[in-house]
Amino acid sequence: MPLLDPAPLPPEPIRTLDDVQLVATNGSIPKAVIAGCVAAVIGGLIWGGISKASGYEIGWVAIGIGFLCGIAVRSIGKGHGPHFQIIAAATALGGIAFGKIFSIFLDAKARGFDPSLGEVIQILPQALSPIDALFVAIAVWQAWKVSVPAQ
Repeated sequence: MPLLDPAPLPPEPIRTLDDVQLVATNGSIPKAVIAGCVAAVIGGLIWGGISKASGYEIGWVAIGIGFLCGIAVRSIGKGHGPHFQIIAAATALGGIAFGKIFSIFLDAKARGFDPSLGEVIQILPQALSPIDALFVAIAVWQAWKVSVPAQ
């Protein structure tokens, strides 16, 4: 009698929403949000300071904000799901927007203007370029990637 091949293993079960929520509950979403927001503000302040000191907006700093937000969400939130990646990406995007607005505000102050937040936000579209979009995309991807531990 010939040897039979062993029976194939059953396919992995499809992940349900409960499975995803169980993974997310291993960490703390509120802590991840707070950590991401704090990292975004710190990154935005650093970007504004570097822009003021150098006279240039350096795109690599935006990527640094993404990295900082991703690390903060991962280390404080301690979660392993897409929820945490979304938090990291969103806070990185917010940090970059804050940094850009802060940079415009500091530049206007240095030129002798005293703009309101509304005026700075009106100037924002004129201050954006296609290269900004590239660095924002890389920064958001970096936050997404770094926010979960490597498997």
